[in-house]
Amino acid sequence: MKKITSSLTFALMILSLTFACNKNATKKTGEDISIVFKSSKGTPIAEVGNTVLTLEELSEDFLSRQGTFRGAPHLNTETKKIEYTKNAVHQRALFLEAIEEGLLNDVDVKRDIEKIVVQKLMRKMLNKAQDEYVATEEEMKEHYENNPNLYNRSEAVKVAYFAIPYQSNEKDAKKLAAELQKDAKETVKNANTKEFARLALKHAQKNMNSMKINFETNESSYLEKADFDNKFGKGSFELAKKMEKVGEVGPILSNGTNYFVIMKTGSRKALNESFADAKPKIQKRIAYEQRGKVYENFMNDIRKKYKINIHKDLVAKLGEEKLTDEKSTASAH
Repeated sequence: MKKITSSLTFALMILSLTFACNKNATKKTGEDISIVFKSSKGTPIAEVGNTVLTLEELSEDFLSRQGTFRGAPHLNTETKKIEYTKNAVHQRALFLEAIEEGLLNDVDVKRDIEKIVVQKLMRKMLNKAQDEYVATEEEMKEHYENNPNLYNRSEAVKVAYFAIPYQSNEKDAKKLAAELQKDAKETVKNANTKEFARLALKHAQKNMNSMKINFETNESSYLEKADFDNKFGKGSFELAKKMEKVGEVGPILSNGTNYFVIMKTGSRKALNESFADAKPKIQKRIAYEQRGKVYENFMNDIRKKYKINIHKDLVAKLGEEKLTDEKSTASAH
């Protein structure tokens, strides 16, 4: 029997959970695995039944839940601490009740534990690989030269837009553009591109029997000055830049064949980083890219270490209901 020992915040009593692993269909029985939940030592902060929650353990968990804002004053108020402690106490009590109900032997619970442990292993392995990988000078130079858009680029703007073609009815096209612009300013909130696009359907139905103008709604990619002006009209990029925030509906633009109603959905600053300045970023990016290779190597080692073998002749039978029927018949006899 193998033992896997783990210290968990809400399991401060020693428990045993057994898994039966079938290695070879019905011919072999696997070894049992006992998972022991152990308490950590420290200063008692609360008691639930016969178990104790410690100040040290809860403090670490309390801070870890704050993520990148760990230790921030607004997350460490007395109210937050009281709320957290109450939740921890209630969770402990519910955990103990679940144990009494025998849920640690539930098949679904066992599967969930397996998934959580595997996810933790993968995060640990990949993060370690990323932290330890050191890119060579040649690798970094190659990355810098092959990805100029990451380190040297002009500023760019992205917009959602309606494009209303002039055709032979410029007056009505401009009128429709003005109506769309007014409606967008009044109804679209928080740069919601779906709400913006829905206005197209609303106004298409409205002018079906009057203007009869077909128009397009879409969202651009990030466009630099030349491409933006080419699409929306000369000088349009500078007008879009002056729009202060994402979600703002801008002035009506024209490129000579279409009127445009635009809503700013993003802006990208210009970059002009030398290789020397960009090296810290390049190191991180290359290290992150290596995670895929590390994962493949890790899985190859795992397959060899545990001598993985899949009985392909039985895989096709997965999900067949008659397997359950056969077992029921066999047990009846």
